[in-house]
Amino acid sequence: MAAASGALAKLSRATIGRGPVIDTTNGVPDGAETVWHLTPAAVSMLQGFDREAGRNRVWPTRERIAASYARARGRISSTELGSLVGAYPSNVGPVLKRLEEDGFLAPSRASRRGTGFYCRYRGDA
Repeated sequence: MAAASGALAKLSRATIGRGPVIDTTNGVPDGAETVWHLTPAAVSMLQGFDREAGRNRVWPTRERIAASYARARGRISSTELGSLVGAYPSNVGPVLKRLEEDGFLAPSRASRRGTGFYCRYRGDA
């Protein structure tokens, strides 16, 4: 874990143009371990390198990212998913709803609204 922390510390200072390569994920609860993700600029640059090299990389879908994150962390919010995929939290709600309908996630409260709302990991459907 120490090696990963050191690598993340170095990578957090790396830049592409004037922006960072990685950034912290919004919405992670206070006291929880920091979550890092590639910035949209870094993803765009990698996609450009793939095009130049003639590679056809299959990037994970929002659903796959949400499922993987929820499995690893035990929960996910629209704020977290939006931050991970470079989208507004209001635009990723349908992704979480589909995973809920598939039995993968469960809402933290019945109203599905309000500050602090998130979905809990229920297990692989």
